[in-house]
Amino acid sequence: MAKKGHNVTVITSDSNIFSDIPYKLKERLKIETYDQLFIYWLKTIKYKVSKSFLRIISWFHFELNLLFLNKKVKKTGCDYCF
Repeated sequence: MAKKGHNVTVITSDSNIFSDIPYKLKERLKIETYDQLFIYWLKTIKYKVSKSFLRIISWFHFELNLLFLNKKVKKTGCDYCF
């Protein structure tokens, strides 16, 4: 999509139990840029067991962070793709 001239933004969480090296954020939001790709890292609650109540809380925490991020992203006039 970026090669066709679109601005591409990926919004992701810093939680990943499958990664050997966890991506730990110090701030609530980190924005990285690779060529024409923007990556928004959102800090969320960490969990160690995939079948846990804390993982569900982490989902809601991610959604809450998206609400706050949505105010910033709307100013750029983006479309949403899932």
